[in-house]
Amino acid sequence: NLGCIYEEINENELALEEMKKALDINPNNYKAIFNMGVILKKLGLYDEAIKYYKKSIMFNKNYGYSFLNLGELYKEQGKYKEAINILTQGILHNKYENYLYYNRACYYVHENYIDKAINDIQTALKLNPQIEVYVKKDKDLERVLPFIKF
Repeated sequence: NLGCIYEEINENELALEEMKKALDINPNNYKAIFNMGVILKKLGLYDEAIKYYKKSIMFNKNYGYSFLNLGELYKEQGKYKEAINILTQGILHNKYENYLYYNRACYYVHENYIDKAINDIQTALKLNPQIEVYVKKDKDLERVLPFIKF
């Protein structure tokens, strides 16, 4: 927890030290592994962050945020196909997590899979109608907005 607190206040080097201690105590804790990925990403160590997100997924496929963060990391590197693939895996294990569909829709738009993007947004809206406000403002979704049923 101390590592997470340091990460939240951008004391990332201290966060890294505390998270290493946590993983020394319990090296298989998916949440600590996930948080290590968060910290490493913030430090710009993308390859290391990817390893930790993948390891977190290995220990708990039902924690959708590991898939989400890994997908976002791939997106930031312009690897939309990899991002789509990881979110697709995440959805297989977390089929009620609207944020996975939402983000995959954004990636689909970048890859010009417009019908798939529309389907994913519709699913995300069914799972959580409150995201409508975000859908309407999201620049990534401008191309599909006219086809979305609110």
